[in-house]
Amino acid sequence: MQFLPPDRYGDAFADVYDQWYADLGDGADLAAFLVARGVEGPVVELGVGSGRIVGALEASGYAVIGLDASAAMLARCREAHPSTAIVRADMARVPLAPGSVGSVVVAFNTLFNLAEPGAQAAAVASLAERLRPGGHLVLECLTGDGLFDDASSSVGVRSIEADEVVLTVTKLDPDAHTLAGQHVTISESGIRLRPWHLRISTPAELDAMAEAAGLERVERRGGWGDDDTEVGDRHVTVYRRPV
Repeated sequence: MQFLPPDRYGDAFADVYDQWYADLGDGADLAAFLVARGVEGPVVELGVGSGRIVGALEASGYAVIGLDASAAMLARCREAHPSTAIVRADMARVPLAPGSVGSVVVAFNTLFNLAEPGAQAAAVASLAERLRPGGHLVLECLTGDGLFDDASSSVGVRSIEADEVVLTVTKLDPDAHTLAGQHVTISESGIRLRPWHLRISTPAELDAMAEAAGLERVERRGGWGDDDTEVGDRHVTVYRRPV
């Protein structure tokens, strides 16, 4: 699959995202995680989407700047959180002043949507520059462990209703460490495609990007909760810009 424009994913999923990914939660664990570690604001959330975690962050006392490339996603975020500062931009080119934010949060594999070679490293470098000294970059990502050991392509059924079928078509490239896919909705009104494309960077690769950007790793664990200490197929990693 060719690399997708920055706004393509959000525009394709905006109308179904909250329904399809409701099991991701409302961000309360994430907000508590930041508070417990003394992470300061304002918090920039990259890939803010429809604002899934904005409410929990603001309820915890954080000023939030939500950034997304998708106008359709940001319209939903504005509707749900009208007082939140919102910026429409490619997350690889964050239009904020250097040293102006306390932390950046990139949840649920959002960084991996930058699938072009070198794009993730460039984004990490740009984000590091926006942090104040002592500021934090917090990532939630797949580890990629075992992900590319299975078949290189698959077709599955996401849902079946009386008037609609949603198929998930996925192709893995073990050499490039990428996953390309489509959610294909088939209904009486026609066919709709919702494409996605991820480049999975290993924890070691992310550490190298952060180090090159002048950040130091503070913590890595399996998730946001107090009991999520062991890293499995997913990790939460905290980096800090030295004082």
